[in-house]
Amino acid sequence: MFIAPVAIAPAIEHFGDVIAIGSVTKKDYLTDPGIDKTLLGDGIATMVASFLGGPPNTTY
Repeated sequence: MFIAPVAIAPAIEHFGDVIAIGSVTKKDYLTDPGIDKTLLGDGIATMVASFLGGPPNTTY
């Protein structure tokens, strides 16, 4: 129960980052490639960083 905010906050941050990056690049990343794929990529990148001893990363 206490860890839920730790999981929810990065997901909300990711969603906002994708919208902001899309507004700068004039591309709709929410539909192509889709928020599910960008969130998956962000999660995989964070897992790889942790396996290599690195800190967590962020979307941008």
